Amino acid sequence: MMDSLWKLSPLRPVRLLADVLRKGRAISREHGVSLARMLWEQARLARECGLGRKEYFSYELWRPDLSWDDKRSYVSVAWAEGLWYHLSPQAYSCLLQNKLLSKQLFAAARLPHAKLIGIYDPEWGYASDGLPLRCPEDVRRWLADVCPDAFVVKPIEGQRGHGIHLFERVNDASGDEGRYTSPETGPVDVDGVASVLTTQGAFHKTTYLDGSPFSQARLIEERLLTHSDLRPLSPHACGHVRLVTLLTKSGDVELFAGPFHVQTLRQSSANYGGCVGVGFEVATGELGLGRVSTSDSPLNLRADPVTGAEFYGVRIPWWEETKELARRAQRAFPFTRALGWDIAVTDDGPVLIEGNIRWSMQFVQVSAGRGLLRGAMLDQCADIPHKKLRRLARSLKANQSVAHDGARAPFTR
Repeated sequence: MMDSLWKLSPLRPVRLLADVLRKGRAISREHGVSLARMLWEQARLARECGLGRKEYFSYELWRPDLSWDDKRSYVSVAWAEGLWYHLSPQAYSCLLQNKLLSKQLFAAARLPHAKLIGIYDPEWGYASDGLPLRCPEDVRRWLADVCPDAFVVKPIEGQRGHGIHLFERVNDASGDEGRYTSPETGPVDVDGVASVLTTQGAFHKTTYLDGSPFSQARLIEERLLTHSDLRPLSPHACGHVRLVTLLTKSGDVELFAGPFHVQTLRQSSANYGGCVGVGFEVATGELGLGRVSTSDSPLNLRADPVTGAEFYGVRIPWWEETKELARRAQRAFPFTRALGWDIAVTDDGPVLIEGNIRWSMQFVQVSAGRGLLRGAMLDQCADIPHKKLRRLARSLKANQSVAHDGARAPFTR
């Protein structure tokens, strides 16, 4: 390992050490934590749990109020793949990776979800009226016939919010209703909308594990409006909650708190891209502290850093219904035991946006303020093929010092 680091760059180990010392000294000055102890903890956590220096600071594992088992309960990026393969076999990934397929399954299971308006694909695309949607001329005809007030375009097999466009119809004084606006494109005419649908984006470079590229198709669906109580936190994109579900060995569904996505920037997607991931209590739906998704240093927030909109202490409406929707969705996909569900909370109730096979363990743990190796997750990992992760889970379970009582908000200073 060290040989490969030196081959990559002779100065890399020096830079890594300098970064650790810089961050460690700043924390030592502000919180009185011993720098030597932080260095010792990082070395031990790297050996026992695979946790790296960025994870140590991002999860704030230097905090004196955390027990050693609390610190060891975080799943490292290095070991996460072993947990993915155990909980969500790759053979079933297409069920949620392909958004058209997942929508068909949501409908079959009678799960409320964003309404499908059409699919653009140069070979087989179609609109909800059954007419083809395969070329710019088809897009222009569809816009002229349907005249939707607002709609969302997203890659049928995209991820992390890439390639998503929210289009809203512009009604100006001139009476020209053939124009739309999007946060990414600004005002465009129907030709501009057609260009977005027909132009292959950078996200198509993404491939499956077997090397095959993602589909070029675009999904067109209804726009979901965030609940009026939460709309100030995400006025443009649809703010949503991510609930992680775990189907236990007893057949019950256990819930873990992911982030509530707050996006006050003028963007079409509330996923990543500078959004604030806000922790929340699973039991009550009360929002806690937030973290900016692009930051790898401790940054606990009570309000949006751009607009000042305060989210700390806000309760998510329809919370019991939201949790029940996540449980129902998990039971509809029993072959994948752990999934992350993006759920929009609207004025009319919770609505499924999508399910995620890969639900960003790192961001979930950061926003929740606690590690995933707790309660039923420990039972799942007790016989996992990944030897190091299995040994860690058995050690934590034997100690019985990490009890799962729902997610708490991150550390409040």
